[in-house]
Amino acid sequence: MIDELYQLYHKDVYYYIYSLCHNQTLSEDLTSETFYQVMLSLASFKGKSNIKTWIFSIARNTTFKELRKRKVEISTDILPEIAYYQDYLLNSQEIMKYLEELSEMYQKVFQLRIDGYSFEEIAEQLQLNPNSVRVIYHRAKNHLKEKLERSDFYE
Repeated sequence: MIDELYQLYHKDVYYYIYSLCHNQTLSEDLTSETFYQVMLSLASFKGKSNIKTWIFSIARNTTFKELRKRKVEISTDILPEIAYYQDYLLNSQEIMKYLEELSEMYQKVFQLRIDGYSFEEIAEQLQLNPNSVRVIYHRAKNHLKEKLERSDFYE
């Protein structure tokens, strides 16, 4: 089964990790580490979410853990549709701190958008109306934007 998962998702995982760290060698290493973690955790997968979502959450956690260890900053181009901040770098911990202020549903919707899911796919996963997902995402994005504008980010 792990071979099938690897064949299906390794390219997507690699590109996702690359979008977070912009380093080819590190992305390759973290993609391997992600699938190693998937292999170790496969027995605990309960099927409450899509397997791709589960793998991407492992990839995200693996990447952020490594970047925190290296104290690397993450480019905001991982935040879709927040073009206003595209030229700046943000510390991933600051982003996560602001996202944690949101309700669990807002966090899920925002994270799934970052992971590349469409509004329709998110709506299906969370059993919501696609328009509701759009509204939740828009509000979460605005919350993050407001917090970043008020922080010492620009100073």
